[in-house]
Amino acid sequence: MDGVGNGVEIEFVDPTSTGEYRIARSPDEKDALLHVPNAGLNFFEEIGLSRKQDRTAFSPGNRDRLPYGRRVQDSPFEKLQLLANLSKPPSVKFKDLQARTSEPTIQFDVLPFDMRVHFLRVNESSVVSSFTLKINNADVSYKNIGGVSQGTLNVHARITALSGRKAGLFEDIIESRCREDELSQEVKRSSVYQKNVILEPGRYKVDIVVKDVVSGHTGIIHEGFEVPKYTSDKLQSSTLVVADVVESLNGRVAAGAFIFGPNKVRPNVSQEFKQGQPIGVYVQAYNVQIDQAELRPKITAEYIISKDGKEVRRIKEDGKVKTVDLDGNGQQITLGRMIPLNDLAPGTYEVKAWIKDEVSGQVIEPKGNFVIAETKIKN
Repeated sequence: MDGVGNGVEIEFVDPTSTGEYRIARSPDEKDALLHVPNAGLNFFEEIGLSRKQDRTAFSPGNRDRLPYGRRVQDSPFEKLQLLANLSKPPSVKFKDLQARTSEPTIQFDVLPFDMRVHFLRVNESSVVSSFTLKINNADVSYKNIGGVSQGTLNVHARITALSGRKAGLFEDIIESRCREDELSQEVKRSSVYQKNVILEPGRYKVDIVVKDVVSGHTGIIHEGFEVPKYTSDKLQSSTLVVADVVESLNGRVAAGAFIFGPNKVRPNVSQEFKQGQPIGVYVQAYNVQIDQAELRPKITAEYIISKDGKEVRRIKEDGKVKTVDLDGNGQQITLGRMIPLNDLAPGTYEVKAWIKDEVSGQVIEPKGNFVIAETKIKN
């Protein structure tokens, strides 16, 4: 771990059995039978070469007198150093980009990119703020390295509250590779990057700097946003995500970007689609009530697409696709599916998820916008 060390072991314990886990300061803290006499004995205590009350958890002075040794990383000073390293802010790798976060938007040598933020609830005081960036590969300079064309972008982002308090920082490297003969097709695509940061409800500002390592072109975005406040007494929802991919992981290990629970959701940052391309919709609803007769939520959900205030399509959610979860675990449901747009004409549309809790009678309507671009005919 950068700034922490190699071979780091972090153990979380709940010594009070209240569900409040914290980082263990001693290997003895994870022993549930530590304070139970003659229970949970180790090998040396079982054969009589040591006593349980001689353990360092009860008698720290016996550290060097016990018949069994301890690893260096389990010593008190090493544990304190590990806690200090974990508590300090992350070191800045791209100091040149950090210096530019306070600059206005660059007018020359610009690297254009788009950014969008989505919010998903963790609890009443913590919200996942998902930052998604999109860079067109045509704006990235590629360098031939051993027959492989490679484009590299450095990303630095700083999140601050309106009071000036630093709320978050993230850095990363975005790489795009292809064979030299595939470069003409690669530049027609785009690179999408996502970073999730947990924030408290409130108003913030994010300053994002993206630099093309090969050309030196740089792009800067300064944008304010408000993290919504979630309560436990009314039906609420996450941001409605307009996506180009919404698919189930089908039990695969959830690793990498664009993972929301058991699903992969890749937001369409530009919210622009080609004619005939399906649109992905993803939203979570919170605080759904449980029908006591069926012991599960009773939800009615529909997706409504409209143009210029007129409804053009309505799809009722039947809950049969794997990306939908209507079981209400933790009083939360998930709606997500791909919706075909085959017969819709080019233009700007609004998509809305109409969700009604039949038990409480509450209704929410998270919405988003998207554009169907007109297909260009080549002569």
